[in-house]
Amino acid sequence: MSFALMTNTEEAQLMPNPRFLLCVLAGTALLTGCNTADLKTARLAAASGDEATARAMYTELAAYGIPEAQAELASLTMSESASPAERKTALELLHEAAKTNPGVSMKLGDMYEKGTGVPVNLTLAYKYFLQAFDLGATKASYRIGNVLMDTPGNNRGSDGGAT
Repeated sequence: MSFALMTNTEEAQLMPNPRFLLCVLAGTALLTGCNTADLKTARLAAASGDEATARAMYTELAAYGIPEAQAELASLTMSESASPAERKTALELLHEAAKTNPGVSMKLGDMYEKGTGVPVNLTLAYKYFLQAFDLGATKASYRIGNVLMDTPGNNRGSDGGAT
């Protein structure tokens, strides 16, 4: 039995990261130390314009439930050219990642507050800002206040006083 060395860079890009495979075999794929290097590599690929490699890496990491990868994959997918099915999948990834990641919860709250990629829904914006606060994002308290101020029927003016 012999093993050929890969010299073709395209073939090498298709191969999973060896460090990630070792983490999977060791049963520690969900530990931060095992996926940090892979997440950084995926981000570098995205930043350099190699969307195909970034998408492949984010997809693999997202399949293991890594919130940051789910959020990054969703961001790649939520483009103007995305189909309704792709947008739905991306939104599902964001909802899943938001359960444990305050930054993603903030992002979802912002999306629902401003109507970015989704219809404006202040109830959901409030829900995700509150979730972000519960997960430790203290800056979410300000956004919760803004949503409450913007909610119809709150009997408050823009200066915070009673109307």
